Amino acid sequence: MALLFSAWAQDPGNIAVAFSSLGVFLHLSLIPFEIDESAPHLVGAFALSWIGLATVFVRFSEMSVISAVLHTSLAGLSFAGALATSMTVYRVFFHRLRNFQGPLGPKISRFFVMSDITKSGLKYHVELDKMHQEYGDFVRVGMQHHLQTENIEVFN
Repeated sequence: MALLFSAWAQDPGNIAVAFSSLGVFLHLSLIPFEIDESAPHLVGAFALSWIGLATVFVRFSEMSVISAVLHTSLAGLSFAGALATSMTVYRVFFHRLRNFQGPLGPKISRFFVMSDITKSGLKYHVELDKMHQEYGDFVRVGMQHHLQTENIEVFN
């Protein structure tokens, strides 16, 4: 284990590649599950993992604390960047609802929907009407299973 951390200490590029790969692997393994509701727990786990990795760097590779923090930050940014990129590419190009039209933002994250709700003064139904005028009867308004229709005839 000390050898692995020493190798990472000598070439930070290895850290970026390893943790980027880990981010993509995590996303691909979690696609079948709804994890969006677990975001606070995941952020906590990420923070604890960051602290643990920094500690391991200091202990096993004999790095200074500042160097360990920098290497751990590189690992965390690589992981988070690859995870976010993988999720975005999947949700836009490979998700089973990809063929339904709608604004790009909500396909990627709920933050865009919350932003629209806030900007509309909590009158999201007005924003939905605008989306239906632009995109038609069915509008993809969310990243997972969120389709909106104003045409009740589709259910008959």
